[in-house]
Amino acid sequence: MLQALKSAQAQTYPASEILVVDSGSLIEELGRWRDERTRVVGTGETKEMQASKQMPSWALNEFIPQTTGEWIVSLCDDDLLLPTYLEAFALAAGGENLERRPASFYTGEFRVRADERGYIQSELGLFRAERERGPGEMDCQIDYLQFVFNRAMWERLCEQHEGRPFPEEKEHSRHADGIFMERAVAVSRARPVEGVHCVNRRTPVSRFCGG
Repeated sequence: MLQALKSAQAQTYPASEILVVDSGSLIEELGRWRDERTRVVGTGETKEMQASKQMPSWALNEFIPQTTGEWIVSLCDDDLLLPTYLEAFALAAGGENLERRPASFYTGEFRVRADERGYIQSELGLFRAERERGPGEMDCQIDYLQFVFNRAMWERLCEQHEGRPFPEEKEHSRHADGIFMERAVAVSRARPVEGVHCVNRRTPVSRFCGG
């Protein structure tokens, strides 16, 4: 978790706000890494909630509305943002007329080789993010870490899905992020941003569908 947080704090294009959500086990340790942009909050989840809900989706639905930035990125404790992650998306969005600016972007696939300690050694490959993607082209093809979306898209999805754009049902645990992205690109197709800008330090090859 600390490595994920540090990667978000070390961006060449600084994040305006970083919200760290934890079930409670690391609250004190994470608190040592707070800065003026970083807040650390506990989920307050109970065993009953854990038994009935897909908690990562619940946390995203619950805590994204507590953020204020125009663009939204989500990452888990085994994810890392390369230093130019936000810069790549900012450059892609910055030249757009506000009325024509896309509501979401996706970047090249991350694939990494890791040693026994989980450290990144080398990238194994990537695909070229060359075209816009729409419905039927996200679930099991693009990972949530490759996907950036704006506040207007989130608010529109909240209107369509009763304030819960990420599915919280247990049966969707392996596809919740894919379902969310399919819902998102049904609103506005995802614009490509070429290159690898994020990595997963535990999964040697990203298989997307929970693999």
